[in-house]
Amino acid sequence: MYEHEKEDARILARQKAKRERVISLEAATIKDLMGTADGREFVWNLLEMCNVGTNAMRQTDRQTAFALGEHNIGQRILAMVTAHAPEQYITLLKERQNGHRT
Repeated sequence: MYEHEKEDARILARQKAKRERVISLEAATIKDLMGTADGREFVWNLLEMCNVGTNAMRQTDRQTAFALGEHNIGQRILAMVTAHAPEQYITLLKERQNGHRT
């Protein structure tokens, strides 16, 4: 194995370890947030601010582009929540439907 191949392998290993740390931190943070009524309300407010579940079309192209950017972030947050805390997401939806928190 050439020296540059060894260096490439070391770089890839470091990148993989960093990705794993980020995912682990993301999962722990989402689980902590979704584990409390206040945390679920915070997440709900973020999703609302990002217009998740609504149409992003606006009157002008610029407004639509901006709304799509917000929507994209909201979709990423929603994906993290459903991946790391699916049961708590169901609890959040029930709380919103019932108009109260548990």
